[in-house]
Amino acid sequence: MALSIRTQIINSLATALEGISPASGHSFTCREVYKLMPNEATLDTQTALPCIFIWGGVEAEDMNTWVDGVQAELDIHLVISGQTCYSAAEVGSEMAADVKQVLLSGTPWSIGGANVDVVPYQTIVAVSEVDEFQPGAYLQFIARYSTVLGNPREAYNKS
Repeated sequence: MALSIRTQIINSLATALEGISPASGHSFTCREVYKLMPNEATLDTQTALPCIFIWGGVEAEDMNTWVDGVQAELDIHLVISGQTCYSAAEVGSEMAADVKQVLLSGTPWSIGGANVDVVPYQTIVAVSEVDEFQPGAYLQFIARYSTVLGNPREAYNKS
């Protein structure tokens, strides 16, 4: 069975984030990308740091533009969890910049036949300078794309 465009977007962006490393011009090596919202259990048991969590949030749809297509917007949430260091704010800022660079450099993404525009919405960087603090950031993006009316698995490209 074909995956929905929504699921394909999360999977494609997660795959792109797996390539973050100094060898590709970034400030850190992403050791793991999890396609889920972090919770106490995942944060307590994870050993692959630094890592990224990515998941889809609310999806909004609008059918006012076309008769046979649906414009959709998907909230995309990311949490970057880093290794313990003394300069948490600076490291968190650099990690957030790396994620933005990866996600925005591919826009518009071609995912499942859909043209997907990824737009930044919000970034919150860890600002604590407390010893033994894990740097990181929370980022939110909006992915804009279109699907065929009644079929979220098929891209709609207005001709």
